[in-house]
Amino acid sequence: MRKTPSPLLATSDRTKTANFSLIRNALRHMKEGSAIIKATSVSAYVGSPVLLDYISTKGAIVAFTRSLALQLLDKGIRVNGVAPGSVRARLQPTSMPEDMAAN
Repeated sequence: MRKTPSPLLATSDRTKTANFSLIRNALRHMKEGSAIIKATSVSAYVGSPVLLDYISTKGAIVAFTRSLALQLLDKGIRVNGVAPGSVRARLQPTSMPEDMAAN
């Protein structure tokens, strides 16, 4: 593992806390028939040897989405997750090892 526990935990905590807070606040305004669409990544199912912090947060979003769907079922609120494939973004290279960012 290339990252120390601190950046890994910071990324994970930030992602999980943001997801939880956003949903908690949105639920106050939702009624039966509403829908929540969560974005994750195909990487949650595939994995990566160098993006451990990113991949683990995407896996957490998948688990969160599945559990939230079960929790809100009785309230008539639909919860779905979308997991698109890889998209190269300008900020990605800043979080990658140099040899991987060059490709």
